[in-house]
Order: sequence, then C-alpha cells, then structure tokens
Amino acid sequence: MKRILDAEPAVAKLCGPQKAREEAPYRMTRHCVSVPCEAGTLLYQTLTGQLVLIEGEADFAASRGALIRDRFLVPEDFDENEYADSIRWLHRTLWKGKGAKTRFMILTTTDCNAHCYYCFEHGKRRYTMTEKTARDVAEYIFRASKGKPVKLDWFGGEPLYNSERIDIICAMLREKGAVYRSTMISNGYYLRGDVLKRATELWNLESVQITLDGMKETYNRVKAYSDEDPDPYETVLRNIAESADAGVQVAIRLNVGAGNAEELLSLCDELAERFGGKERIIAYSSLLGDFNGHVGGFEDAEQEARQYLAIKRRLRELGLSEERIPKNRTQTNCCKADNDGCEIILPDGGIAKCNINYEESRIGSIYSDELDENQVKSWKEETRRPECSDCPMYPRCYSLKKCPWVGVSCLDGVQKIRVESLRDEMLTAYRKMGGSLRFKEKENQPVECEEQKGEEV
Repeated sequence: MKRILDAEPAVAKLCGPQKAREEAPYRMTRHCVSVPCEAGTLLYQTLTGQLVLIEGEADFAASRGALIRDRFLVPEDFDENEYADSIRWLHRTLWKGKGAKTRFMILTTTDCNAHCYYCFEHGKRRYTMTEKTARDVAEYIFRASKGKPVKLDWFGGEPLYNSERIDIICAMLREKGAVYRSTMISNGYYLRGDVLKRATELWNLESVQITLDGMKETYNRVKAYSDEDPDPYETVLRNIAESADAGVQVAIRLNVGAGNAEELLSLCDELAERFGGKERIIAYSSLLGDFNGHVGGFEDAEQEARQYLAIKRRLRELGLSEERIPKNRTQTNCCKADNDGCEIILPDGGIAKCNINYEESRIGSIYSDELDENQVKSWKEETRRPECSDCPMYPRCYSLKKCPWVGVSCLDGVQKIRVESLRDEMLTAYRKMGGSLRFKEKENQPVECEEQKGEEV
C-alpha cells in the first residue's frame, strides 16, 4: 500500500489509529471512494482525507493491518456514520472561534440591472442601502471584528448597482486601520473603468464570480438587462478580461440546465479562445434550473451527471479550470448560515443568516447587541435523507433543515456528480505524486500510467 495523501492532521489526531479486533469480520467502510488506475486501485477515505494506492489483490491482503488502522476497513457491526458525526462535532467544538466576526456578506441593494428568470429574488422587496446605513455598517464591522482581519463578500441584487456604498464602508474601515479584503458575486456588467479602479485600490477586491448562461444570444435573452446596450454579452466578456488584467481573480460560473448543456460545451471553446492561457481567469460549472424554470430539467440522474461532467471535463481539457486534488480538511459548517463567525448584513442594517432567505432568517440588527438566539440555533439544525446513510460523501456533506435547497441540493444526479468529481480529483492527486495518466473521458478510466512514486507504508 502506498500513501498518496496523508489524513488531515486534526482529524487523524481526534480519531487516532483504529485498533484491530481479533476474529472480528471486517468490511470496507461506506466512507471509501475507489477508482482504478493501471497500477492498481486508488482508495480515498472521506472522513480522514487519506488517499492510498493498492497494487493488486496481494497488496490488499498484505496491507490489511494498515487498512484497518487507517479506517478503510471497519468491523461489520461498526456504525461509521455515527462515528463521523461525533468526530465532526468534536472538531467543530474544539475549533470554534473566540467570538469575533471575521466574515461579512453585505447586500448594498436587493435591486439589479439584470432580470434573470431563475433569480431567487423574484417577488422579494427591492431596497437599497443609504449613505448613513453604510457608515453604520462600517462602524459595526470594525467593532464586531475586534481588530482581526476581515473578509467582505459583496452581494445583492447586483452589488455594483450601489457601488458608492461599498466606497463608504471600505474608506471608513481603512481610516480606522482595519485590515480587510473583498470578494464579490456580480453579473460583471459595471466592473470596468473607474469602478474597477476603485475595486482594486479601495475595496481590495481579490476575486469576483460572474455568471454566464450560454452563448451570446442565450446570455442576452436570459439576462434581459435594463441598460441600453446592444450587446451586453460582449461588454461583460471585455470586463472579465479587464478585471483579470487589473489583478482580480475572475471565476466564470456556467449555469447548467437541460436546456443549455450542449450549448455550454461550445461556450467552453469560445472562452478558451478568448481567455486561454490568461492568468486569473477560471471557469466552473454549476447546476441550476433549466430554461423552462424547473430545477435541473434533465430526463434522469444519468443524463444530468453525464452532461454536467462533460462540461466540467471540457473546461479542464481546455485549461480553464484548476486541477484539484481532494480536500484535506474537514467541513465543519454547511455555509454561512451555521457559522458563528459569519454574518449577512442587509441594506437596512439587518443581520441575517441565509443570503437566499435573508428576510426569513433575520436574527438582529447592527444597531443592537441582542440576537434572536432561537433563530440562530434553528439555522444550525441538520437533516438527512434516508439515502444519505449509504453515501460515501456522508462525512463531508451537510444539509441544514431550513436550507431553501434542502431536498434538491443532493438528488441522485448531484450525488453521482460529487462522487465522480472526487474520483477525478483522486486521479489528479495520483498524477501529481508521480503517475502519468491519459483519460478516456467516456469511461473515466486511465489508460496509461507510469511507475507510482508515492510513500510506502
């Protein structure tokens, strides 16, 4: 057995080595994902984050003791899900913050210049942060962060629809000597010229996520901008290039549904022609509703996974996505909603826990030290589907009971996508450690492999 990736140190310390039980029957843990390669089989333990290579049946038999020790093999009567829950709880408790807030998602407005049919804000109140509220927000952030560096996530609506309030907040934080950096989720339409200059020089904008829904005709139709522009698609693509040149990391999100999956493959090619080899521009795919307004819209889970993964792999082939290896850290939170170190600040100074259900998840205000602790607690409650018990991703997955996406965030197709994506990452980690692989994308099998140079254990 050769070790490719070590277990996460914190989790390894909490778990310790598993002691073998004499004469007890053992089985492979449900928390193991495997993928074959020419040299044997890669095994990844999703609780510990350890990745190993088994070079055939003889190696498997010879490595039985190590596989038991490292929790790839567990006793037949062992409940690994219950054990994973206890380890995650302990990890979260020990690494809990010291009371300071260090990450703030700020909605400068809930209004937007685009009119995407799938937007979660349809029917929600449209309101905008005032100059006074912006000053109060800056005061609150400085006080709540207790002198620690903070990360500001600008959100909306379209945050650049009210960029002057970003100026006020950042200018005041700078005057107070606060250390801050920014990220943004934007349609990118206004991110150019003077706005981009302020973003880099005052906002300390490090990265921005910009969504594309398809090629030019589809994009312009779906976005339906209120601005008088004959071709917003070209405007946004120019802004992406300009932002990257200014030092901002741009993550292009491709919204995937049944109605545009094939078109997005062509968009991948166009993005490669425009941005291929350009630093600070990456692209990734994300499932959304189809173009009839239904979530997914695919015929079945197989079609959903097949088309999504085709786009993801095309981006990788074109050099537009980062080659990832499996995460070597435990996920102790689902999102901002169950993270005490994060807060969402609304345009009127309200504080919320969920950036989608922001009105329903209000817990207080920047004008008071009192929080609705019952509401805070309710946004930490987890839930599981019956199907979760046999899922290998169980240790690295959260689903909050009040999450607006519960029930659709991990359907069969999504589960298959997550597992297949992890297998791709396992092969990438293996390649980086000395293997050389070529992929047959349809079968997801490596067909060529040089000698593995991982660590012997």
